[in-house]
This record gives sequence, structure tokens and C-alpha cells, in this order.
Amino acid sequence: VLVSPTKTNIARASVPPFYN
Repeated sequence: VLVSPTKTNIARASVPPFYN
């Protein structure tokens, strides 16, 4: 994870699982 937990959480909900 390179971004803040909040941004990562949003990203995980917005993009495919590979963003994990």
C-alpha cells in the first residue's frame, strides 16, 4: 500500500482486486 488507508479503501472498492 503506497497511499493512505482511506484512499486505499476507496481504491479497492473502485478498481479490480489487483489494487490490493
